[in-house]
Amino acid sequence: MKNALNYYYNLITNDIHQIDKTYSFSVNNEPYLFILSERQPNEINSLYEISTNLFKQNIYTHQIIPNNNRELITMINNEPYILLKLYINSDTKITFDDLILYNYFISNNHTKTLNKNNWRDLWMQKMDYYEEQIREFGVKYPLMRESFSYFIGLTETGIMLLQGFKDDSQLVISHKRINSNTTLFDLYNPLNFIIDSKSRNICEYIKSMFFNDKISAEQIKQYLQYAGFNSSELYLFFVRLFYPSFYFDIYDDIIYNQKKEKELLHIIAKIPDYERLIKELYLYLKNYITLPEIEWIIKI
Repeated sequence: MKNALNYYYNLITNDIHQIDKTYSFSVNNEPYLFILSERQPNEINSLYEISTNLFKQNIYTHQIIPNNNRELITMINNEPYILLKLYINSDTKITFDDLILYNYFISNNHTKTLNKNNWRDLWMQKMDYYEEQIREFGVKYPLMRESFSYFIGLTETGIMLLQGFKDDSQLVISHKRINSNTTLFDLYNPLNFIIDSKSRNICEYIKSMFFNDKISAEQIKQYLQYAGFNSSELYLFFVRLFYPSFYFDIYDDIIYNQKKEKELLHIIAKIPDYERLIKELYLYLKNYITLPEIEWIIKI
């Protein structure tokens, strides 16, 4: 890899650290990361423009470095790699304040390639995918098979709530997945960027904190007061509570043999508490926005 970095980027280093297919190194005491890309080429172009514009505004997002051919993607052994110059190389876990500060509005130039705010369509597609998958793998994973219907039903409530909803909120730079283990390095990594409502990051963070026993309902209410959401963003925050990313992320890892099925036990055990949380936030948010009657929540 040392020769490839010299050939493609004119970078000379003798100290490269490899973890799987990720290479970290420094040149003149400046840290770099050469990483396998999971993003589409058209997305990389938009991510490059966004990160460059942020950097010009003194927002120290990691920078995607073009190679000597002015290409953002470098093929190494037929695999696409991206070179990042790192500016906030910290494994410190993010806080709610970090997420509030990271609300940068985005122009419409990049919405076509990176926009993920059409939740209803995306969730419906995912449900079709998961339902087909559970038919194929359900016998192998009995705990997943038994719990699956509940979480599909939870998602269907979220889909119902989005029916006919008119979103007037402005899109911001968001992230593919934020959770309680997200670091500052992850937050400022453009390869994690998408475009979405600013309620996305905060809701995902809060859900993760809840399932890791790190947050209470009262703290969430305080955060919502501090977040500065408009009525659409409050509504979307509530809707996103019904998308069980905390379950499906583990589900995906089980299918791809990265986690054991027993990892679901903690999630399943917390469901009664999570339902009570949804009800409490439902009653709280009804003081500020219009929410439809959801019979099963009221009966909790």
